[in-house]
Amino acid sequence: MENDVFFASKVANLRRLYQEGSYSDLLKMAVRDREVISNDVEALNLTGLAYGALGQLDNAITAFQRAIELEPNRYDLFNNFGTVLIDNGNVLHAEKLFKRAISIRRDYPEGWTNLGNSLKKQSQLGNATAAYKFALSVDSKFVPALINIGLAFAENQQFEFAENALASAVEQKPNDPRCLNNLGMVLLRQDKLDESAQAFEKALEINPNDTEIQLQLGNIYFRSGKRQVAAKFFEKILSKEPDRLDVLITLGMAHQLSGDLDMAAETYQAAIAINPSDPLAYNNLGTVFQKLGDFESARRAFETAIEVDTEYLDTFFNLGLLLKKTGYFEAAITCL
Repeated sequence: MENDVFFASKVANLRRLYQEGSYSDLLKMAVRDREVISNDVEALNLTGLAYGALGQLDNAITAFQRAIELEPNRYDLFNNFGTVLIDNGNVLHAEKLFKRAISIRRDYPEGWTNLGNSLKKQSQLGNATAAYKFALSVDSKFVPALINIGLAFAENQQFEFAENALASAVEQKPNDPRCLNNLGMVLLRQDKLDESAQAFEKALEINPNDTEIQLQLGNIYFRSGKRQVAAKFFEKILSKEPDRLDVLITLGMAHQLSGDLDMAAETYQAAIAINPSDPLAYNNLGTVFQKLGDFESARRAFETAIEVDTEYLDTFFNLGLLLKKTGYFEAAITCL
């Protein structure tokens, strides 16, 4: 009895460390108490998962093989072993393990979902979708299956089905950023900008410092014509990641289209300082200078854009229009 309590305490500590993401501490404890846990299936299961999370595949395999040797009909061992393998790129072996898991327990939605993931990684989208559907036939509210079947539908351009599946996932887990982000992306691919923004706004409430969500919102509001709102999101990103060239250029475009030409010029120049070989920044800067009436600076910007990328056709066109406007007709003809 005393030994049972001792073992249970050890396993409980391992489980706590795993749930906290303290994988290194878990493994230190496992190594220290190797003799104690080497015959405990759940301890081996947690150890295998921790090794897998840290990319120590050989040790993970050893732990799972020992656990399965002790309890060969425990379906979740095969499933967890498979997730470690698939995360480390061993998709075919993982597929076999997921199939073994669902052969032991057919009504196991997690096993079916992971089987679908392994098939999807092998570009077997139809078979993957069938596996997700079976998972949902077992549990229609199983969120990982709803998310993955939604993504599979989206990949197959079946956006209405994708939206329905991902909306169901959000209904089950309204505060899960992954559900909200994926729904937002599918809505965005259908050009449902307002609905997409709502999904991303909810995700941002949960993760207020997530720069990728901020970027999605900035791009959506930019496309919606709400350029000043978009600019605020881009500025938030740049306050944390000042060297994001893509964000700087889009921010410059937001300022430019909002009529704040001086700020646009300043933003494009900041982008050029980060990457002096980016033709888009020079081209856009040239268009700003032209609108400001500084034709000489505009011409230099266009010519520099062409120097860094001789195949950037937009700049040739813009330079040609500028040369025509300023009376250099023959030179303009060579550009247009």
